[in-house]
Amino acid sequence: MSEGSDRSDASGLLVEMIEQGVFRIYRSLRQQPALKDMAPQDPVLLKQVARRPGIGLSDLARLERLRAPTITSHINRLTAAGLVRRVHDSHDRRRVGLHITAKGQRAIRHATEVRHAFIAERVAALSEAEVEALRIAAPILMRLGDDPAGDIPES
Repeated sequence: MSEGSDRSDASGLLVEMIEQGVFRIYRSLRQQPALKDMAPQDPVLLKQVARRPGIGLSDLARLERLRAPTITSHINRLTAAGLVRRVHDSHDRRRVGLHITAKGQRAIRHATEVRHAFIAERVAALSEAEVEALRIAAPILMRLGDDPAGDIPES
């Protein structure tokens, strides 16, 4: 076997391990009993609205790389739950901005606390060497989640 194919086999294994690891963490976080009443996307959308008061649906869809109908259904549900409110722009009544409610802020804090506690518990069970490896890998994993091309689905 050539050095090139050894490297490609190793890269394939690495890709598979990263995919499986990310999926397992995602699934474990999603299955936290304290978060059962929230859709997986809810905490992320709530945080985006909280960080950008008045953001419009199309901007939020672009930011989250979701299609307009998908983001609309999420926001309709969050609005019905009292976590987000729609506010008409005072200068352009056609434009509606999204704002987080006090209940939405509490939901963000709760979801963050639950997820952080879960991860902290898992990290606490690791060796010092494993924690150091995670410290090095975390920024790299963050970059893997970025979209370098800026591709956004059409609305």
